[in-house]
Amino acid sequence: MMRKVSTLGRRQFTRFAASLPFSLGAARNAGAHGAAWTMATEYPASTVSGEGIAFFATRVAEESQGHLTVMPSYDAALGLKSAEIVAAIRDKKLDAGCAFAGALGKIDPLFLLSSLPFVAVRDSDVRRLLDKAHALYVEKFAREKQRLLYATPWPATGLWAKKPITTPADLAGLKLRTYDATGVGVFTAAGAQPVQPSR
Repeated sequence: MMRKVSTLGRRQFTRFAASLPFSLGAARNAGAHGAAWTMATEYPASTVSGEGIAFFATRVAEESQGHLTVMPSYDAALGLKSAEIVAAIRDKKLDAGCAFAGALGKIDPLFLLSSLPFVAVRDSDVRRLLDKAHALYVEKFAREKQRLLYATPWPATGLWAKKPITTPADLAGLKLRTYDATGVGVFTAAGAQPVQPSR
């Protein structure tokens, strides 16, 4: 379930919408009734990313009074993984996207920040980390000719296994999936055999 997100008031939305790069993709989809964006994620509609896109699409439709429609695309239906979304937007193959930051580590190591183990343990740590890094994220996306529209805090990461993991020795040889290069590095160093499906 998605946490309550602070609402975007009409004045805030107007300032926000005025700064959006409508000419970077939305204009090619503009019609008599306004513009339409396709916004993609590799995750299902029921995940944090999927619910975030749905919320964003609803708010944009309401606040723009139908002048901008955001059409969500879930489950990598367009064939794009998180690591590919930034390039797809830059190359004007996609209008907007929601990607897990850890998968963007090849663009810039800064995007691996949020996946560092034990850096943000509590919700307040996550907020503080985002507040400190926000300007840097904005700068990195600007280099790709894009704007950071919002950030979605993900739930804490856990480890699910068929057998109890009580000591570091229990990780030896364990095959597991991880979502970014940081996880691969941490679990490889611990003796596990991680794979990263989203690249």
